Amino acid sequence: MKSLGLIATIFTILSTMSFAASLPQAIVSSDDNAFGGDVDLKIESIVCASRSQCVVRAHGLEHQKVVGLEVVIGAMRGKESGLVYRSIGAESDALLAMLAKAYKVKAPGVHFTKEVFVYGGTDSIQKIKTSQTDMKVYFTEDPDMKGYAELYTNIDAKAGILEIHEKDPEYRKNIIKAFASKY
Repeated sequence: MKSLGLIATIFTILSTMSFAASLPQAIVSSDDNAFGGDVDLKIESIVCASRSQCVVRAHGLEHQKVVGLEVVIGAMRGKESGLVYRSIGAESDALLAMLAKAYKVKAPGVHFTKEVFVYGGTDSIQKIKTSQTDMKVYFTEDPDMKGYAELYTNIDAKAGILEIHEKDPEYRKNIIKAFASKY
């Protein structure tokens, strides 16, 4: 009986190593992004439960650590439609730590918030599985409000890439504050 448990453990470890080996490094650096704060993740799945909502799950690597999250396109908050960045546990916590380090901002917590609703990005849901979908999202509706921030969240289903790209470095603190759970 102990040997079956050992075999299952070895299989789980090997499967995890194989999964991680296929992931790209999550932080992207280029001439126009020298700070290294934009994130590209490998899409694991795109599930559209309806014509108005899809969930994208994606992962990447920060050195040898797996990072990831889910993005819900077409999420509703009252009568408002938008996106939700959703935690998937330890991988999202690692993503938060990676972003805070890249942005040079101290996170107010170590856990990624369970769900972060943002406005915008829902007009392109119909083409999410067939073509590049570029979405600019807003952390509050009013640019004068405390906590305002913008991000680009782009999905290229054909290339299998979810991009979370910064619009402007001035939003870094508010992005990390929104993504970090205080508990």
